[in-house]
This record gives sequence, C-alpha cells and structure tokens, in this order.
Amino acid sequence: MDSPFPGMDPYLEEPSGWPGVHHRLISVLGDVLTEQVAPHYTVNIEERVYITDDEPEARQQAAHDRFLAIYDRRSRELVTTLEVLSPRNKARGSRGRSAFLAKREAVFSTRTHWIELDLLRAGERPEEVAGQSDHYALLRRGDGGGRLAVWYVDLRDALPRITVPLRDPHPAVVLDLQQAFATLYTRARYADDVDYTRPAPPPPLRPADAAWVTQRVAQWRSGAALDAG
Repeated sequence: MDSPFPGMDPYLEEPSGWPGVHHRLISVLGDVLTEQVAPHYTVNIEERVYITDDEPEARQQAAHDRFLAIYDRRSRELVTTLEVLSPRNKARGSRGRSAFLAKREAVFSTRTHWIELDLLRAGERPEEVAGQSDHYALLRRGDGGGRLAVWYVDLRDALPRITVPLRDPHPAVVLDLQQAFATLYTRARYADDVDYTRPAPPPPLRPADAAWVTQRVAQWRSGAALDAG
C-alpha cells in the first residue's frame, strides 16, 4: 500500500525509527544506481564510524553513518558520493555533524561529485540551503567549478528526479527519488506499521501543513478501509 503522502512521509522522520528508514533507502538507491551505471561503475555501501557524544560517557558507543560510493570499475577511482542525512549528522555541535562536515569539505576539494539528500525537517543544515525548504537534494559536481545544484522540496511535493554525474565519456544518470522512496515504503510495509492516529513527530508542522497532513491521513485511512471491505 502506498504512503498517504505524495513525497516524504513525515511520520518516518521519527529519530528512533530513522536508522531503519535510512538503511532501506540507501539499499534501494544503491540497487537503482547499480542498474544504471553497470558495467562501467560499481556502487558500494560504505560507512563512516565515530563515537557518539550525546550519551553519558559510560554509554557512549560507535555510530555508523552509511553512504553510497560510486567507483570507476577499471581505475577504482571514487567518482560520486551520495549521503543521506541522519539526525546524528544534523545535531549542532555533535561528533556526527563534525565528521559529516569534515568529509563534505574534503570532498569539495577534489574532483569527486558530491550528492547529499536531506529528508529530515529537524536539525542543522549547511548555510547554502538553510531555511529554504522542508527537504532538499544537493549536487556539487567535481568538475563544476564549485557551483551547486539544489532541488528544494516541501512537504506537499513529490521527491525530485536528480542528476547523478559520472565521468566522461559516460553521461549522467537520473535518479528518481520518489520511486525509490515508494519502493522502500512498500518493501518495509510501513503502511501496516506506522501509527497514523498520532501526531507527526517533531519538529512541529506549520498550521496549514498540519491541517493538510490530517486531511491526507483521513483520506488514506478511508481508502484503506474501502479496500479492506
């Protein structure tokens, strides 16, 4: 069953459930990209490890931020990195955010293409995109002279189709984020697991958006009841 929403589902932004969403989304995106870039490129799921600092010292543990890395299959050169942001790398002053920003800065100094996808309304954002929309996807081409391409997405919008650049002579491929999200939603059976009778998780929605969310959920539940009947 499809999500009640045309784009990102705000109920899946719950921090406690986000690791599962993140893991599934990374896997789906990796599968979709592999189908498009093989056999000239390979797509790996990799991880950045750091010690958390949002718990008492005795309870601190290693955190793992997974991301996608596209390599030239012949030269093994890293061509494109794709990051899906999580609460830990959006928390002001945290080690997770410091690690993310350090990697971002390092990649920006190379010819590697960089893509970041933020589907979380809460948390800090880089200054280039702060305060512009509910969600966004950002691309910095390694051969683009530092220019950024940004797809701004609000709660009521479908997720965009974004460009994933490779290396000459191979053209960029198109990644349909909405289709990828729909796939993970169906595979995980979130329609059965998410409690849509409760309010959406923080941060608070704008009044007009809160009313819209309530309406979308009511329509979705009504349709589900009709299908069940």
